[in-house]
Amino acid sequence: MPYGKATRIHFLRIQTQQAQGVEQLNKAVAEMDKVTQQNAANAEETASASEVLKSQADEMRFVLKQLMAMVDGKNRQAESAGQTRNTAVTGASRKTLPEPGKKSTAKAKQASEVSPEQVIPFEEKEFRDF
Repeated sequence: MPYGKATRIHFLRIQTQQAQGVEQLNKAVAEMDKVTQQNAANAEETASASEVLKSQADEMRFVLKQLMAMVDGKNRQAESAGQTRNTAVTGASRKTLPEPGKKSTAKAKQASEVSPEQVIPFEEKEFRDF
């Protein structure tokens, strides 16, 4: 049964619309593929950064343990020399620092507070080159 001219034109329009729809679907799939690849690359970079941060944290733990061991060793030397563990020497006078975890009154706290400059004097001539 032969189709009329109007029917053939109608079928051509439908075929054109279907082709355009398939083309749009192909573009959408290609875009989704691109986004998926970007996400995979971002995940890989994140994992790599995570490994670097973990390595740096492990290194910091190691350095901190070494520092704590050095401080503990110096405290033991001070104890054997007759100084108390929480004593900061400033010039000729000594000030006792509060024991960790102990609460002190406001007056006792003010009397025992030591500024960083008293323990480690920062004079301008020492840091001129920095």
